[in-house]
Amino acid sequence: MGEQVINKAIIEIENNTSIFFQLEKYIDEVEEIYFAGGKPLIMEEHYAILQLLIAKKRFYVRLIYNTNFSTFKYKNYDILKMWDQFTNITVTVSLDASYQRGEYLRKEQNLENLLQNRKTLLSNAPSIKFKIQSTISVFNVYHIVDFHREWIENNYIDPQNKELNILNNPANYTIQLLPYEFKVRVKEKIETHIEFIKKTELLHEKKYDLLITSYQGY
Repeated sequence: MGEQVINKAIIEIENNTSIFFQLEKYIDEVEEIYFAGGKPLIMEEHYAILQLLIAKKRFYVRLIYNTNFSTFKYKNYDILKMWDQFTNITVTVSLDASYQRGEYLRKEQNLENLLQNRKTLLSNAPSIKFKIQSTISVFNVYHIVDFHREWIENNYIDPQNKELNILNNPANYTIQLLPYEFKVRVKEKIETHIEFIKKTELLHEKKYDLLITSYQGY
């Protein structure tokens, strides 16, 4: 009995030309494309893929991004004009804190520029789902709920569009090493923030159970 040949789910691409030949074969069937971080908005390949989708009128393909959200323009491309043709876009930004603390934790991140980009996106493409992904460490564990609340109150983000990851390495930056007394203070802040989220839920009639569970989990 001969061996069954199984196509690999992940393939190596030798060059940029190769990827487009392979992608073009499936462009009429593809349902979702994920552009991994952190800088897909300044990658030539990203725009070539969007142009291929536009040429094929595949405007209902789900586009998912993980990005540092630093710019909307690259060379002659204007991503907002290109996004305007698609119906289902999610943008996730890696952001751990506000202003100086955020810039310290994320190399080359400019929070003033990022906030301006967020306002531009709200004005020009409010239907795009915008999410924040934060990594919790000793540097931001006490302030992460303040950061979240600030963005909610300024209408920069829907409360449920917040993802939390716990830092595991390096060990000396993990929250497990914090003194017990400090952990108690953090716990009290989280509990207060959860009550704030619940009030927001009642106001807007939305469900934030998953987010609340995430906060309770750390």
